[in-house]
Amino acid sequence: MSHRTKVLIVSPSGNLYGSERVLYDYLAHTRHDVNVAVPSGSSFHALLKVNQGRYGILPFDLRFLKWFYAKVFWDLLIRKYSSVYLNEGGHVRYMKLLAQIFPNIPFIIHIRIMNDVDKRRWGRSIPDNMRPVTISAFMQRMMPVNSVWAYDPYPFEDRTWANPIIRDGQPLRVGLVGRVTGPKGIGTFFRLLEHLSLIGDIDRYDFSLFGDVSDDMKDSPELIRFSRMSNVHFMGFKADKRAIYSELDCILHCTPAEPLGRIYLESLDAGIPFVGILAGGIGEMGEMLGLSDLLTVNDEDNLTEGLADKLNSVASDLVRYTGMIAIAREKAKMIFDNFKYAATIDGLLS
Repeated sequence: MSHRTKVLIVSPSGNLYGSERVLYDYLAHTRHDVNVAVPSGSSFHALLKVNQGRYGILPFDLRFLKWFYAKVFWDLLIRKYSSVYLNEGGHVRYMKLLAQIFPNIPFIIHIRIMNDVDKRRWGRSIPDNMRPVTISAFMQRMMPVNSVWAYDPYPFEDRTWANPIIRDGQPLRVGLVGRVTGPKGIGTFFRLLEHLSLIGDIDRYDFSLFGDVSDDMKDSPELIRFSRMSNVHFMGFKADKRAIYSELDCILHCTPAEPLGRIYLESLDAGIPFVGILAGGIGEMGEMLGLSDLLTVNDEDNLTEGLADKLNSVASDLVRYTGMIAIAREKAKMIFDNFKYAATIDGLLS
């Protein structure tokens, strides 16, 4: 018989980003009794209210965070909860203090962004009952304290739904999905455009960038210059992934330090080849799924040439690479499974 635990889950930001979507799926699969603490009036709070299941909702005010954690302290003191789960790393210092006070209660902290592996956030050590969980083996290696890792799940659809195809005389439609900013590799993309122009291949591709432009990039001379090119389109943020992937033949990703890369799984789901860098979480998935041929070595001196070569490979034999994606997709559906993920997190919380 499975053991049910009363769990307090804290969603620190309340934004409806990847970590909240993973948590929302987890709530539908966990065997535990859970209450979810979420910032009052946030996007995630609204979703939880509209689709409330067998979980409780505890809205809190971000302006009075210390009072909220004082309430958590009291609830733990009266043994209302048997374990605590923090869905992202923003409140580590509160969790660390509570874990020291309540050494017999498990505190699980999910780490999903590279900022949260900074050793200044964790200090020299953490209590034995405090367990960080990263979303990839790559990220676990970066952690300054002991941790475990579990791949975030992904809700694959029954079949692919995009239609990558080279039309006679038409360029390869390449998409970049994510915020247009330095940490997301926009500088590498600009250098790639320069390289493709230099070798005379720029007209073989049509590039669309789906994501908001960061404030520090809006007045960038490079962005202004390349936005004037007829085959480079800044589309802004789009929430509907079908509206993005259904018009593309290939995804391009230009950063080597992605913790895992939900975009990689989205491209697999759609059935679109993914060109990127053999590093970080992207490289980890590419090697695991047999798709490392589409990822260039993380060599800064030859990065743009490597990405150009991989794009050329896809443009030259799109049918072959689409077939490889279809095979890898079936393997990924077994690895990034909601039930497997829920069982792992449930076990840590028990």
